[in-house]
Amino acid sequence: MEAILERLRENGGGGFIDEREEARSRLCSHRLILWMSLSGEIEGSPRPNRHPYLQLDADPESHMVMISEGDMWHGRGGNRSGLTGQWALPEVTGARVTETVVDILRRSAQSAA
Repeated sequence: MEAILERLRENGGGGFIDEREEARSRLCSHRLILWMSLSGEIEGSPRPNRHPYLQLDADPESHMVMISEGDMWHGRGGNRSGLTGQWALPEVTGARVTETVVDILRRSAQSAA
């Protein structure tokens, strides 16, 4: 995820990683959210209706990761927001995360055009 943020910044975007070891949800114990911006850094608190994101909620007991994503950009467009599926823990690879993020950003950029 750090490499994704570096690439976003190189291209004029930004974002940050929100990591929570004990998520408020009872369904997971670890949460990572990659918040993204297509233009500059995110000012203030990110919001699902304004910023693209990828959220991974891990449940170590079931060895599953719940995937949530959003592709809204400043309140425009977007086909997805919220839970979109789940991956088995071994399926969570750098390549899969990168592919998912590229899809989110592509949809976000199309809605911004």
